[in-house]
Amino acid sequence: MMRLPLSLALCCAVLPAQRGLAEVTDLVAVASSRSRGGGDQLVVRAELPGASGQRHAVLSEGQLISSLRDGSGPVRPFFTPTTLVAQLEAMRGGLGVDCDVLPLGARTVVRSPATEQVDAALLELRRALPPTVRCRFRLERIADAGPVVVFGGEEWFGNGEAVAVGDVERCSAITDMDVEIAQGAVSGNPIASELRYGSSVLLRARPLPGGDAAVVEAFVRIARSEAAGVLPGSGDLDSCQRVDRRVDEAGVVFRAARGSERRHEWTTLDGQRLALVCRLDWTTPSTLKARGAWISPLLHTPLLGFRSARPAGASEPEEHLDVDDLVRTVLSSGGQAASAAAIVGDAKNGPALALQGEAGQQLAADLDRRIDEALAAADVAIEAFDAPSGAELPASGAMPEGVRALWSCAGPAVVGLPNCFTSGREFTYVRDWDVEVAQIARIADPKVEVCEHGWFATVKVLPASTGSRRRIELALDRTDFVKMSQSELRIADGTVGVADSARVVLPRQVVQVEQPVTRSVGLAGAFELDDAGVVVVRRAAAQLLGPGRELLVRLRVR
Repeated sequence: MMRLPLSLALCCAVLPAQRGLAEVTDLVAVASSRSRGGGDQLVVRAELPGASGQRHAVLSEGQLISSLRDGSGPVRPFFTPTTLVAQLEAMRGGLGVDCDVLPLGARTVVRSPATEQVDAALLELRRALPPTVRCRFRLERIADAGPVVVFGGEEWFGNGEAVAVGDVERCSAITDMDVEIAQGAVSGNPIASELRYGSSVLLRARPLPGGDAAVVEAFVRIARSEAAGVLPGSGDLDSCQRVDRRVDEAGVVFRAARGSERRHEWTTLDGQRLALVCRLDWTTPSTLKARGAWISPLLHTPLLGFRSARPAGASEPEEHLDVDDLVRTVLSSGGQAASAAAIVGDAKNGPALALQGEAGQQLAADLDRRIDEALAAADVAIEAFDAPSGAELPASGAMPEGVRALWSCAGPAVVGLPNCFTSGREFTYVRDWDVEVAQIARIADPKVEVCEHGWFATVKVLPASTGSRRRIELALDRTDFVKMSQSELRIADGTVGVADSARVVLPRQVVQVEQPVTRSVGLAGAFELDDAGVVVVRRAAAQLLGPGRELLVRLRVR
């Protein structure tokens, strides 16, 4: 004989016989983000020692921030107890009025005098649930000998889950000093920072409710240590460690058809290529949209766009697309179909609409179409060349003599949301000293910053406007590190003077100031494409590439 859990048995014993129970555990269960290979999830801001957080889209593991409005996590239950009752009431004309949702430990049930009708309504809701998505992914490094898989795997996604996987090594480094001075005593407390090397990928796949496609948001990061170094010290202070590493990153949002393979590629700083390859599959649910519900993990959780440079202090991507705002706009337009639907709950509750009858089915079809249009797909390619001044770069085909390919990136993108690609090197340096003097004690407090150089690109295909050509927005920066300029300074009488100063100085009060010398060229703006979907942009680059040279950038969209 099957035994009920004690909590359920006690509950049933005190309920009137005519108020049966219907189980709804799968509809109100709360899913959560998952992580593999390290226990953390992914962040979307850079927090390097001394950095201002202005450059990269993703540093390493941390949590994907998905809601810009209430700061909650990326996954919510389909229904809270309150909104589930509201859904049942909206679906079947008052069915939920006498319903109670009872959480019983691992199980959740509905108590109602009309159990059979509730069971039928719950069956309709389950048929409308978004499918579970399987994603096979791999990160490849493409060399002359062919592609090498750096990282890969297979993950399953539930209701809008964000899954972080990684192969990460953690270590720590003394990157700065917290200097204190009191009367004749000076102390330097070391500041340790955690460093992470290896590969990490975050994926979130959400099927479109009315099509055979899904929208994918992905972060990719590969970090590896470069040559170790030492930051210059001062006086009795120990030296700090110089953080020096290579970083390759991408933040992308794109559409993928069920069963098809989608590929993003970008060139690394050393001329190799990286590729993120994703293949998605799922079973299309037999959604009953008449007299039922329209459920999508796209509701209440924005689609995020990612840039390689953001304002200082920004903790989340600034650009996003809220599908639930589009739905509310459709409903607010009025009409018979809109009056046949009701949004269940608010932005903090489950992602569902209640639909009734044939008008509700028409509304669902209209929403499917509008969301499909709002998440239009495009294939984008960017190529950068070193060319003689005035050289003509053809739209396609062989390059003219004297033109050399420098960098490229390519891949699918959702129109209207930015994608970013980065390949560069970053290292810490002492840019200044904050000198403190108290009685007979004096100390120079180091000020550590981060120098970054390499390729930093953000690309966004702008939505098409009637009667005008398509445009593409690009922000591209190429920076080269040339050398480190060093100056030796001496501290005397509470002031700092150059090394050849005639001041009388105390022993061991010599400090070094570092300043990286870089050469950079960049371009930014929205560029109009020709009828073939191509535009070529040129910038003078004599300092970076040499006298008489230009940076030519070809953008293609199809």
